[in-house]
Amino acid sequence: MRRSTERFLVTHVGSLPRPDDIVQMVTVEGRETADPEARRSAVKTAVADIVEQQVAHGIDVVNDGEMGKESYATYVRERLAGLDGEGEQSVAHYDVAEFPGFAAKLKRSASRCSS
Repeated sequence: MRRSTERFLVTHVGSLPRPDDIVQMVTVEGRETADPEARRSAVKTAVADIVEQQVAHGIDVVNDGEMGKESYATYVRERLAGLDGEGEQSVAHYDVAEFPGFAAKLKRSASRCSS
């Protein structure tokens, strides 16, 4: 673990923006249709790029930006047992009305997480 007595080390948590080709490849449908080697190679390149960007911006403790995951919710459901059942979609996202592209992406993501 990196430590410093001179300053606070900087990191971040969560997903970072993925290139469009990665977004397509890491969906459930994309993983079924994309060439596995091409997907691995593209994710590896995207991780290298996002780590380089984090370093350039002064992030001390970098991560993969979740480049190879569709979303945290689907990643957890695919990797852990006992998370079956129906989820509730009770959150209203009124603040995204001005961003129709993002609203559509949010809706697609929510529908995949609840299936």
